[in-house]
Amino acid sequence: MAAGAGLTEEGKVAGLTGACLDYIYMSGLFDYILVEADGAKGKALKFPGEGEPVLPGQTTLVIPVVGINSLDCPLTAQYVHREKLLVRLGVCAPGELVTPGVIGRVVSEYASRAGNLAAARLVPVINKADSQESIGKARHLAKFFLLSRQIPRVVVTSTIKENPVQEVMRWFQS
Repeated sequence: MAAGAGLTEEGKVAGLTGACLDYIYMSGLFDYILVEADGAKGKALKFPGEGEPVLPGQTTLVIPVVGINSLDCPLTAQYVHREKLLVRLGVCAPGELVTPGVIGRVVSEYASRAGNLAAARLVPVINKADSQESIGKARHLAKFFLLSRQIPRVVVTSTIKENPVQEVMRWFQS
């Protein structure tokens, strides 16, 4: 089942409000509710805008998705959605290459926005790990996240493969 608040002028489905989603969650009618909170306009990396993503108060899991193909690309509108926000924050200069640190800053922004939710976990997904080379890059990036010790799990995926989940990497404390 899918739900929306109607159609936008562009013909896209308008999202439900956080309050409406909380009401649906509290009704107990569904085992799971998946909310596609904000699109990246086809870009491999997206910095969230003001008030994005819309996270209902009952959110239990936030999954920021980044494309491994954004790594080592220039920080331009061709590759990164809202690249000017990253420049304004001093994360990277226009045209500089996207590093693990830049991607980490994007993921940390999602983490800080999910941090206001008592029960929300953050599990980044590194997508487009379609080749052995890109899987290796994704592993390296996942280790970068895991070493921060604030992110306990990272999923590496390839949506073009029969089994999209290539690897689940975890931080284990001894």
